[in-house]
Amino acid sequence: MNFLVAGVSHNSAPIERLQRLTINRRSLSDLIQQGTLIVGDIVILSTCNRTELYSYNPDKEVGERQLLEFLEIIDQRLEPGAAPLPPYVYSLSGDDAIRHLFRVTSGLDALVLGEPEIAGQVAHALRVAGEAKSISPHLSRLFHHAIRTSRKVRSSTDIGRARVSVSSIGVDLLTRAVGSLEDHSVLVVGAGETGMQAARALRRNGVGEIIVTSRRRERAIEAAAELGSKYVDFDDIHTALLTVDAVVTCTAAESSIISTKMVREAMAERDGRALFFLDVALPPDVEASVREIDGVTVFGLGDLTEIAEVHRNERAHAANAAEAIIESELLHFNDLLVGAASEPLIRALGERADTVREAEIARALKRLPGLSDADREVIDAMSRAIVKKLLADPIAYLRTSDDLESSSAVARAFDLPEDPDNESTDAA
Repeated sequence: MNFLVAGVSHNSAPIERLQRLTINRRSLSDLIQQGTLIVGDIVILSTCNRTELYSYNPDKEVGERQLLEFLEIIDQRLEPGAAPLPPYVYSLSGDDAIRHLFRVTSGLDALVLGEPEIAGQVAHALRVAGEAKSISPHLSRLFHHAIRTSRKVRSSTDIGRARVSVSSIGVDLLTRAVGSLEDHSVLVVGAGETGMQAARALRRNGVGEIIVTSRRRERAIEAAAELGSKYVDFDDIHTALLTVDAVVTCTAAESSIISTKMVREAMAERDGRALFFLDVALPPDVEASVREIDGVTVFGLGDLTEIAEVHRNERAHAANAAEAIIESELLHFNDLLVGAASEPLIRALGERADTVREAEIARALKRLPGLSDADREVIDAMSRAIVKKLLADPIAYLRTSDDLESSSAVARAFDLPEDPDNESTDAA
C-alpha cells in the first residue's frame, strides 16, 4: 500500500523556514484544489509546527515526485526565488508514512509531547479534504484510523496528562520572565482555540487581569464572557499596549499584526515599564524588529524548546507506552487494508456461488414435485450450509493474505474478474 507523506516540521527546519510553508485555514481549500491537479489524492496538514502533504499512489516514485513538486510550489508561493527547500524536507512511504501519521495525531511528534490540539487539526485537515473531494477511500481510511489511534493512546496512557500545549508552556515561560502574574494584566490577541488555551493557562497561573481581542468582535465578546474578563476592539490594540504588562498573541493572520512602529510609540508613553510578548503564531504576529526595542522582550515558538524538553522527559514512560500502541495499531490497520482490498472479490465469489446454488436447487426440485414446503426449506438450508463451508477457507485466505498473485489465482480459478468493482464501473 503506497501511502506517502512529504513535509517540513519543527524537527527538520528552523521556525523561520517553516513559517514560509504555513497555510492558514482561509487558504487551505484553494491549495487543496491546486494540489489535486498535481498530486490527485491529497490531504494537507498545516499547523504551527509542520506542513505535511499526504497521498496514496500505486506508483511510489511518481507519487513522491508529485508531492515534492507541490511542496515546492507552496514554499515559493509567497516569496518566489527563496532558498531551496530540499535540505529540510522529509519523505516517507508505506508503513513509515502510516506510523508517522499515527505518531503525529497522537502528539508524539509534537513540539510539546502529547499536545492535545493536533488531533483536532488532523480531523480538520481530513474534513477539508473530504469537502474538496480530494481524498480517496484508502487515504480516508488511514486518517480515520489515525484519529481512533490517538484516542486510544490518550485513554490508555498518561501522554495527555494535564493537557500541556504550546500555549501553556509559553505561558509558563512568560511567568518565569515576569515573575508572579498576580498583579499583572495580559492582552490575549486571538480568541480561537489556541488563544483560549493561553487564557486558561494564564488563569491557572494567577494572572491579575485578562483582556481579550479578536478580528471577530463577537468572538472576543464571547471569549471575554467565558473568562470573566474584559475585551477591546481589534483596532484598539495600540491603546491596550499602553497599559498591559504582557501580550499573548496567536492569530491566523498571514503577516504580522503588531508592528515595530506600534510598539515603539507605546513604549514612549509607558514611563519605562517593560512590555513582554508571547507570540505563538506562525507566521509570527509580532514584527521581528520589535525585539530590538529597549524594554521589550519577545518570546516566540523557537524559545519554547528547552521547557518543552522538560515536559518530554517527564512523560518518557507514557511515550514508550504510546509507541507500543501505535505499533499494534499499525499491524491492525494493515490487516484491515488487506481485508478491505479483497472484499469486492469475496462479494463476487459469494454471488457466483449463490447463483450456481440456486440453479442447482431449481433443477433438483423439478425432479421432486411432491416435496412439502418444509422439505424444500430443509434442502435450501442444506445447500446454503454446503456453499458456506466450501467457501470458508478461500474467503479466510483472501481476507488475511496480501499476496496479489494468489488473489488473482483465486479469481481465475472461479472465473471471476480480478477487480470486480472496476469491471462493474466499466460495464456501466
